[in-house]
Amino acid sequence: MGDDRTRSGGSAPWRGTAFLVEACVLLAFVVAAVAVFAALFLGAAREGERAERLTRAVVAARDAAERFVADGEDGSWEAGELRVRVDVTEDDEVAGLLRATVSVTDAGGELVYQLTTARAAGGDES
Repeated sequence: MGDDRTRSGGSAPWRGTAFLVEACVLLAFVVAAVAVFAALFLGAAREGERAERLTRAVVAARDAAERFVADGEDGSWEAGELRVRVDVTEDDEVAGLLRATVSVTDAGGELVYQLTTARAAGGDES
């Protein structure tokens, strides 16, 4: 015959266990999803910081290239936490052409960005 609890409106003992198992599985899924999204957001934050650093380096290199085109001199200086260096050489193939390599490094000396530009050499005649 049957269990008196199921006939009298009570629940079978396995129903409570099934609910707890489902709740544990759902909790494990939510914890795994939170861990995955946290890792994704952390990676995105690091990538954003790297992009911001590169953007500052590109702007510093552009400014240095504009200085070189204006006066043709080399040198180095600080641009915030970045170090900018301009090395000028005369072109071997084209007479009267100066080439400059603009290097932007971070505080640890790691190269962040580099560009090469050129300008016509010549005296400043008035």
